[in-house]
Amino acid sequence: MIIEIDGWERNIRFSAAHFISHHGKCSRIHGHDYVISARIHGDKVGEIVIDFGEVKKVLKEIADSIDHKLIVSERFVKFSDDKAIIEYPLAKIEISRDSVYVIPYEEATAENIAEHICDIFAEKLRDYENINMVEIKVEEGRGQGAWASRILR
Repeated sequence: MIIEIDGWERNIRFSAAHFISHHGKCSRIHGHDYVISARIHGDKVGEIVIDFGEVKKVLKEIADSIDHKLIVSERFVKFSDDKAIIEYPLAKIEISRDSVYVIPYEEATAENIAEHICDIFAEKLRDYENINMVEIKVEEGRGQGAWASRILR
């Protein structure tokens, strides 16, 4: 059994900026309106896999935690008091710490953002006995995105 939440239809979105170092024009800081969608796989046909409301709540919490921030690879950022110092080949930027969302990947690509969100989502749903796999799709605008999946059982 698979249930699905369509982020476009359920308004699970966030706006954020990022950059991909050494990738042409994408190495400049730029932004997207991102959407998160999910598929949750359950192993017991005929039983509720998980309440749709619970899934939407978790996805919205994740989206809200990233909304209106600069998504940065951990390798490019250092913190000093309430400041984030971001340094990569194109720029050195100092901004408030709460304006940055750090991901533990080499670059802040759509693929890595999807992997990161999938890790968080899987961890939040790990205790549900009927879920054996989760998939997360992160789109940088309609029609282009990346999927990540985690097996829970």
